[in-house]
Formats: sequence, C-alpha cells, structure tokens
Amino acid sequence: MSLVAEMIKAAVAVILIAALWPTAPAAADDASAGTPAPPPPSADPTKSLLGDIGGLRSGLTKLGLTPAMTETDEVLGNVSGGVRQGLIYE
Repeated sequence: MSLVAEMIKAAVAVILIAALWPTAPAAADDASAGTPAPPPPSADPTKSLLGDIGGLRSGLTKLGLTPAMTETDEVLGNVSGGVRQGLIYE
C-alpha cells in the first residue's frame, strides 16, 4: 500500500475518533454553546490583538457588538473507490 493511502487512512481514523469522542454531557448542550462569550465591560481594548483600532472596537462595544474572528479548517478525503483517491486540506 502506498504511503499516501496510509496517511489518508490515518487521517480518517483521527477525524472519526475526534468526531465521536465524548466532550460534554448532552444536557449542557444549548443554543449559545458555539457563541463566544463577550468580554467583560471592564476589559481593556488595548490588550486585544489589534488594540482599539482607532476607537472602532470601543465604539462597536458601546453598540453591543463584539468583533471576533473564527477559523474553520477541513480535511476531506476519498480513501478508496471512485475515479481518484486523495486527501485535501481546506
């Protein structure tokens, strides 16, 4: 078996284990679980990654908006069958 096929099988196994691993009780699962908590009102905006951004961050906070960033990565693969086998990372 080729090295690429072995790597793909290992990646798929890790993904399945991570997806099925119990992380929290189902009772704790609610609609706000995926939403990050806003910073406390006393949070210093200059301690953020880009600081206050010329007053933009503090202005948005006064309006009730909290700027945040999220990164989502995906690994997709076809380990057997089809026209082509392989693995991609997005």
